[in-house]
Amino acid sequence: MVNILSKLADACKMQDPVSTEVIPDRPSNANCPQTAEVIKGRRFPINHIGKQASADLLFKIADVINSEVHKEKEKRIDLKSLPKECSGIKPSIIKQGVLREVKDGDDIVSYCRIRMKQDPGKSPKYTLGVKNFSKSEESEVEISKDTFDSFYPDNLDKPQSKKRFELDSGWEIDQKDDGSIVAEFEYKNKNEIEIPESFDLKEGDQEKTSSFENELMKLSKISKFKALKKNEVPLTPEEHAEVMKRKATWNYSTESGPSSAVWKSVDKKTGKTTYITHTHRAYNTASTLKGAIGRYHSFIKGTA
Repeated sequence: MVNILSKLADACKMQDPVSTEVIPDRPSNANCPQTAEVIKGRRFPINHIGKQASADLLFKIADVINSEVHKEKEKRIDLKSLPKECSGIKPSIIKQGVLREVKDGDDIVSYCRIRMKQDPGKSPKYTLGVKNFSKSEESEVEISKDTFDSFYPDNLDKPQSKKRFELDSGWEIDQKDDGSIVAEFEYKNKNEIEIPESFDLKEGDQEKTSSFENELMKLSKISKFKALKKNEVPLTPEEHAEVMKRKATWNYSTESGPSSAVWKSVDKKTGKTTYITHTHRAYNTASTLKGAIGRYHSFIKGTA
């Protein structure tokens, strides 16, 4: 995390001497041995945010180095609309923006952001956070309201506000001010991830993971798909009729007519039934036939 923060500090250096001023070193009694490495001689913008706010923020960045590091792996998907589970839930209000990003080509390796989060019925909480995507690490410390107000929104990149709905399933739904809707699920093992049937997936939803994680994900999905295929069982006549009725079919040029785009797998150990719809590019699963039919129409059909 120290190297990432050093890069962030370097990225924050300004070239125009008129709009910058050197921030002094942290007091010698600071308990962070890396402070000088991160702070000494750095130049930060002070035209609009002021010298004190810049200095306070630098000290907070140094504090992040010593704060607890949280391992965070997230599944992110784009949705077309708010899931029905959001109705009746009072959302948290979040305002945030990026101080600086560290990139490797087009991939974001790490970023430093400022955030205000107000949970329902509670006072706002202001934080400075650093994320390291390649290591799935996040560290966060509290900052003052004055520091937040000095930066948000005019002195931050990608400022945004959003509503966050926290579902009982563990999914968090963000409704952003630009109208986009993103679902996030924090996990330790990818087997924990189960996309609710009520989610109306946006075609071509993307996950913010590293290329290495994407490769692991592909291998995991291939292994899971093979297991499902091994336990495939025929649809019942009633299930097959429902698939035909709702046109979840592949219309190949055969004498037998359309074929079902949904099939069924039953785990021999647990008895769990899973419905699957797939193409050579992707597959989706659901615990009900209705859910699988919905996945076919909302996503899988478009990958054929």
